[in-house]
Order: sequence, then structure tokens, then C-alpha cells
Amino acid sequence: MRIYIQPRLNERFPGLQALVCRVKGVKIERESSELELFKKEVVDEIKRDYDIATVKDAPIFRAYRDFFWRIGIDPTKNRPAVEALIRRVLAEKPLPTINTLVDAYNLASIKTCISIGAFDAGGIRGDLALRLARRGEEFTGIGMEKPMVLEGNEAVVSDSEKLIAIYPYRDADDTKVTLSTRDVLLLICGAPGIDEEKLKCAAKTTVDYITRFCGGGEIDLMRGIKVVLFDLDETLIDAPAGLDAAHRAVTRRLRDYLRESGIDADETTIRLKLDDFDDRMNMETKYDRDEWWPVLLSELGFKGKVPRRITEELTGLYWDTYSRASKPYPDAEPTLNYLKQKGYKLGLVTDTDGKPGIKDKRLKHLDFIRMFDVVVVSGEDTAQTKPSPEPFLLAASKLGLNAEECAVVGDKPFTDIKGAKAAGMRAIRVKRRDWGTGEPADLVVDSLAELLKIF
Repeated sequence: MRIYIQPRLNERFPGLQALVCRVKGVKIERESSELELFKKEVVDEIKRDYDIATVKDAPIFRAYRDFFWRIGIDPTKNRPAVEALIRRVLAEKPLPTINTLVDAYNLASIKTCISIGAFDAGGIRGDLALRLARRGEEFTGIGMEKPMVLEGNEAVVSDSEKLIAIYPYRDADDTKVTLSTRDVLLLICGAPGIDEEKLKCAAKTTVDYITRFCGGGEIDLMRGIKVVLFDLDETLIDAPAGLDAAHRAVTRRLRDYLRESGIDADETTIRLKLDDFDDRMNMETKYDRDEWWPVLLSELGFKGKVPRRITEELTGLYWDTYSRASKPYPDAEPTLNYLKQKGYKLGLVTDTDGKPGIKDKRLKHLDFIRMFDVVVVSGEDTAQTKPSPEPFLLAASKLGLNAEECAVVGDKPFTDIKGAKAAGMRAIRVKRRDWGTGEPADLVVDSLAELLKIF
């Protein structure tokens, strides 16, 4: 899992960085005598190293304070989390005992002077984004009786569905770590002026403390991956451009055919119906265009049987136009080249276009097809199309690999992601549009280029 920083926030705060890491299989207790002894060691060390009158002037705390002022938060009233913990120690107040995991990462925060957040990973959906709040967004932090309404100047962290933190000092109540948490996501919070090495050191220390007192182990999403299997349409090639051209051409032919049959249908009505129909058929995994046209024409008011020559003409027009207009995304070939150079095998798992031979014809026109070690056209090479795990497992088998050695990159949650997870493979979704349904991915990216940061 990754955290992506909003460009607007990056432009406003150059040098702002944050890291995420994940520890799986933890066992959290309410308290631990061993941890309490270790807590005393760390507290004694902090008392030797800091003075309450000057702690605010330490460069690392000054970096957090400056960041707070710039986003409109008064750090004398809402202190950076790590400074608040250290001030508590220096004021001879006991550190809070929440549970062994929270207490462990609080100690790591004090030890490294880096603010750290932790979340129950089971409540996180998709990837994380560090961004500016939207005015009027509501946030309910740990211990808050009612949500606060944000002004729009705050830095926040969200998953694909909700806010999980006000950065970098308050975590949300509904993703907090509890005794039942088994999989924890850690957020290592930086600020302009705090370099990445300090964050990496804090991440390592935090993981070490958590695994020492709570068990479990850090997981790397792409560890052990040997092959990356890609979907084709709307993942590697610009399907929206192809669909727009194909739909325009088919709309005109449908209009002419309907008029020849005595039905006066305008192009706007036909186009809207076709756009909706295409999405619907994709979500139902019905790909044979010859079977589409009689149904669509019926919905447009046509009565009677559609001649085979018309269905075949419409299908040919659709695919010929689509193929000419759907070019590879600019980052497709560079990403494939990068993965090849890193030693990964590449596979293509793409659904049939409904009739044998159409997909093969399209593939031959793509220069990057030469880079793939295996190509599976599901529904032709296999009995079932995606989201069946069958085509994914066939690709792995052809390469002599197990499912756990495969990562799948696709755009559709209801076919690519659902099928990959059913096959036991790691699933990465390239978010080209919001389908509003489907299986959550292990990781969500906005472009293929982002894969270079992951592999």
C-alpha cells in the first residue's frame, strides 16, 4: 500500500513526505509488564535529552510547528503529536496506557521524534491520499463525541471512501487500533524540512517495537512477485478514445438503419443509449457484439428480426473504428520496459471480443505485444472469461509459476480485480473511472507510471 500526495499540496509544501508500512498478524493485549519496563527506559532517556523550556526549538519539532502554522493550525493549542508526548514526559506525567500496539508505536515516536499514526488495516479501503481537506468535510477523531466540520485548509489523509486522519496529529475513530486488530497500517508523518532517511528510520523502529511486543511481521505487497499480468483495454490502451470513435460511427449507422425501417431516431438518443448499453454489457461480461445489436435496436423501438448482414456490418464497423482510435497510453510501453529491465516476466490476460480472431487481430497491431512472455485470451484460450480465476491461473501455469508469485494490473474491479483475487494473486487497479461496484484491490494507482514506485 502506498500514500500519494496531492500535487496541489506538494506545490504548496515542497519536501512534504510521508511513508506507510503494514504489520500483519499482530496480537494486541491491554498491557504488558515487559513493555512497561521498556517504557521506563525510553522515558528516562527523553528526560536526559530534552528540556521542557527548549523542546519547541529542536529543529525537527520546529519543522512540524512551521507546517502547522502554514496550514492554519495553532501548534500551541494543537501540538504535533510527538511533541505533545515528549512534553508529557518532561512534565512528569505518565504516558497513557492504551494497548500494547499503541503504546509501542508511541514509544517509537518519542524515540525517533517523528509523528506516527496507526490504523486497523481491515477498515482501510484502497490506497491512501494525503491532500487538502474540502471545505465542509466532516471528521470524527478518536474520543470525539461528534464530528468536526473542516474549513478546507487542513491536511488530511483519506482512503478511497473516507477520511482517516487529520495530518499529522489526529486519527479517525472508526479505523482506530483496538484489541481485535490483527493487521495494522502505520503512517509515518513527515513535514517540510524532515528528510526521508529520518522517516525510514522511524518506520523501522516502529515496526521493530510493534513486532517485539505484539508479534506479527511487516509485509511488502510485491515481495516474491515474479510476473506482472496486465489487462489490455483501458489498462494499457486508451479504450475511452476507441469507444468514442466506435460509438460515433455505430450511432450514425444505427440511425440510418432505423430510418430505413421507418423509425425516426435522433443521434443523441441513440448515442446515449449505446454508451449506457456498452457499459452494461461489459459489467455483465457479454462481449459478442453480434448479439448486442438486436437487443439494442429493440430498445430503440425496432420491431422484427435484424438481418445477419447488419449485425456483422455493425460489429465490423465497431471493432475497425475502435482499433484505429484506441492507442496505447503514453506510459504503457515505458512501464513494460521498466518491468522487463527489472527482471519481471510479463503476461497479458484479456477477455475475448466475442468472436474468435478479433482480439488476435487487434493485438498484432500493438508494438508492445512483443514484450509479453504469455498471452491469454479468456473465453477463447479458456472456457470462461474474467472474473473466473481460470485465465489468470492458465497464464501462471504457462510460465511455471504459482498464483502467489503473480500480480495483476487491471482497470475493472468486477472482472480484473475480482478474478485476480479469486486466483489468489495480488491485485492492482489502475483507476481510469469510477465503476461504482466491484472487488476492492490490494492497491489502487492513477496511472501505469506509478507502478515504477512499487516494483
